[in-house]
Amino acid sequence: MRGYYGILGVRTGCSAAEIKAAYRARAKECHPDVCDDPDAEERFRQVHQAYYVLRDPELRQTYDRTAAAWPAHRDWHVVTFRGHEEALRADLEREAAIFSAEIAEEVSKHAQSIAEEVLRFREEINSVFGL
Repeated sequence: MRGYYGILGVRTGCSAAEIKAAYRARAKECHPDVCDDPDAEERFRQVHQAYYVLRDPELRQTYDRTAAAWPAHRDWHVVTFRGHEEALRADLEREAAIFSAEIAEEVSKHAQSIAEEVLRFREEINSVFGL
């Protein structure tokens, strides 16, 4: 499996819901705020680019018809995205902000949980030692 379907790890006949679920999973794996891999930002961009095309029925249909004709498959986006650059950039920035917010929320939850645990432990110690 090559191309945008391969990037997302889905089969060519998959549903829009499967594409969205695969995108969210892949994007979380390679988001630069989470992944230490030096290529994370590029992989995140590729995942988003694949999602941008495959989630739009018209772009997906065009991709399905024309992608096989391109020997250097990854260059397909040069033709497809002509005129879509700003939309793609804005979309990518929006998705990055959403994932960053989700990660921050998750870290905050863990920090709150740890703080509560420390307070309980402190209370236990105080009661044991009569402090």
